[in-house]
Amino acid sequence: MSTKTVQFGSLCAALLISAAPAVSHALNGKIAFISSPDGDSEIYVMNEDGSAQTRLTFNPASESGPAWSPDGSKIAFVSTRDGNQEIYVMNADGSEQTRLTQNVADDFSPAWSPDGQKIAFTTFRDGKGEIYVMNADGSMPTNLTHHPAYDAEPAWSPDGAKIVFNSNRTPDNDIYVMNADGTGVVRLTTHWAHDHSAAWSPDGSKILFTSFRDSSSNGEIYVMNADGSGQNNVTRQPANDLSPCWSSDGTKIAFHSPRSGRHEVYVMNADGSGQTKLTASNSSGSGQVDWQHIPPVIDVAIDIKPDGQLLSSINPRSAGRIAVALLTTASFDASTAADPNTIRFGAVGTEAAPMHVVLDDADLDGDIDLMFHFSTQETGIKCGDVSAALTGETIDGRKIKGTDSVKVVGCK
Repeated sequence: MSTKTVQFGSLCAALLISAAPAVSHALNGKIAFISSPDGDSEIYVMNEDGSAQTRLTFNPASESGPAWSPDGSKIAFVSTRDGNQEIYVMNADGSEQTRLTQNVADDFSPAWSPDGQKIAFTTFRDGKGEIYVMNADGSMPTNLTHHPAYDAEPAWSPDGAKIVFNSNRTPDNDIYVMNADGTGVVRLTTHWAHDHSAAWSPDGSKILFTSFRDSSSNGEIYVMNADGSGQNNVTRQPANDLSPCWSSDGTKIAFHSPRSGRHEVYVMNADGSGQTKLTASNSSGSGQVDWQHIPPVIDVAIDIKPDGQLLSSINPRSAGRIAVALLTTASFDASTAADPNTIRFGAVGTEAAPMHVVLDDADLDGDIDLMFHFSTQETGIKCGDVSAALTGETIDGRKIKGTDSVKVVGCK
């Protein structure tokens, strides 16, 4: 069996082809929403069950339109704190609030691209509603629509190839879709009533939107296939149901509605069942929701001290090293997908960085694996532990985690 020692930097440079990740499921994060405790709207976040409601902004101006970044670490939002509607960004805890747009016209309804590199938004800087896109730092704002009608409320498809939006370029306000560069505009809804606030499902197969087609004074939430077919009312309530968004796993929908007498945030199953109120505002109400998408952790296979034994014996007092193999499987190529610089191993909270890494067929299956070596005492493994974990990221930033059983010895 041959091995090859590789420096971390050169190994990363050689990782050019990323295999398909192991199957994993996205996690539903927090729900961002606006509320008006002091008469001006502020941005809050809460858990998906409505608990732990936390205020993030504290400004006498109006804050609105929260939009989570794809990695769940930031929130773009709209504020009038500088005199007109401008787009800002902040960390998920409300810190480091930074202005992105710099224009005398209103800029609003921000939407992140799936890779987090760009933000689409609506602006009146050309005298009418247009959809622009800019880099995530606010640079290079570019007009995508160039149309005399009002175009607004962009939302990216999960693959980043398309943007859905609403427009009154016909006598009706309908849902349209275009390529991410503004070309190939296609009308999806053709009803005389007002359709708006479109949102792609996480798998890209469906689009949510609000429609007033059942009553000019009653907005309902509809879902349709991504090509515009199969339009179906999923709320069916006498009050307005507005601004829908999907959970990360696509099983739930959050929205806001005044059905209780003031605007509150609700959640329901994707088929419209189980409609539940999450907020109980004591002011003018809550609304404008967006659901945090927590990137899924990819489950990977590891083998601690690969020697053919079912349980790996580890003496936590040893001054030696522990070998841990990150294995290549049918769905994960360890030799090309993992970023060795991010790999850590050991007990939770005390994981150690590797001392070095080699390319090796650790399990003798003909596939190249990554073999890491860690200082035993730095891993934090202690008497009583029955497993240990390897964590890290792929070269494109996706989280990975693998666990294996251990037998701790030398404790008497």
